[in-house]
Amino acid sequence: MNRALERPLKYCKQSGCGNKTRNEKGYCDVHLVKNATADSAREYSRVKRKNPIDKKYDTAHWRLNFRLKILEHNFRCQKLIGFDQCSNLATVVHHLISPRVRVDLMFEPSNCVALCAGCHPGGEAGTPDWKVGRDYVATVYKLPNFV
Repeated sequence: MNRALERPLKYCKQSGCGNKTRNEKGYCDVHLVKNATADSAREYSRVKRKNPIDKKYDTAHWRLNFRLKILEHNFRCQKLIGFDQCSNLATVVHHLISPRVRVDLMFEPSNCVALCAGCHPGGEAGTPDWKVGRDYVATVYKLPNFV
């Protein structure tokens, strides 16, 4: 006989759910899938935190210095749509050549483009085929003046 049918019918362990289940984990089918998805996302996040390149994104040098300088000097999305520059506010600093390919270019302004979330291609591959003047306007980056 099927062991799942031998288990008593119980309410789903998910808070607020009124569904009943015989699942050994205590969740109904809907919450079993949602929790499995959340578990895989947590595992992906845990693995990423151990990656040396991903650790660089979590440093003050990236978050508070370099990234903010790029966004400060390029506050408008740099992506060209036809002959016009996107008019949205830039929120993402995108690497043309991914630091996973060339870690030495992670903090190189000419390898970075400030984009809005809608124009950001996503992923981790970068966009090495993008050309200034065709795909995006040139990045402005000024070092602080020390007098």
